[in-house]
Amino acid sequence: TTTLTREDNGIAVLSSNTTPYLYINNGNTSGTNANTTSVCPAYATPFACTTSNNSGSTTTAPYGIAVDPPSKNVYVISRGSASNSLSCSISSTNGGLNCSTLSFAADLASKACTAQGIAIDPPGQNAYITCSNNVYKCALGGSTCNQITLSGTSAILNNPTGIVIDPTNSYMAIANTGGTGYLTACKIDGTGCVSANSGNLIAYVTVDNTGTYLY
Repeated sequence: TTTLTREDNGIAVLSSNTTPYLYINNGNTSGTNANTTSVCPAYATPFACTTSNNSGSTTTAPYGIAVDPPSKNVYVISRGSASNSLSCSISSTNGGLNCSTLSFAADLASKACTAQGIAIDPPGQNAYITCSNNVYKCALGGSTCNQITLSGTSAILNNPTGIVIDPTNSYMAIANTGGTGYLTACKIDGTGCVSANSGNLIAYVTVDNTGTYLY
């Protein structure tokens, strides 16, 4: 067991460095670990995490978190202020994060929406961000984000948080924390959307490495 904080956010993501690490956002607004990301060696015994590792920059209420395909960088979305979202390089020695402001953070903040989730596409070229009831596509290393227009038989977004892209870069699935808990799936260009009501609010979603199952 390990103690994190009272309010932990984001999917724990596993890097493929020599030593795999779990990265977990600490989104509570007060306390020692507020607004940090915990680094946890996945196979350490006993399992324990190090916090306050966002060397260089600090988020406000970090929610979304993702690792790029080469497992060299961690991206953290700041729900409190999108302008404080981070791009962090992963230390090869201890998994620590050296962070700077995400290149498209200012443009994302200009959308005046609440950014919560992030997914990186399999080629490692673009980030997909849930922000209020929209999805934005932002080129990694670029400075702008463009809204994706969703269409289909059922394109429901209600306070979306988690987002994931399948391994073939063909589909995206979005978890909605508003309404009655819809899971929305669309083609990567935003067309062909369908939604299913889970009966419970859904915060985060992930996919297996074959693209067969959503969790």
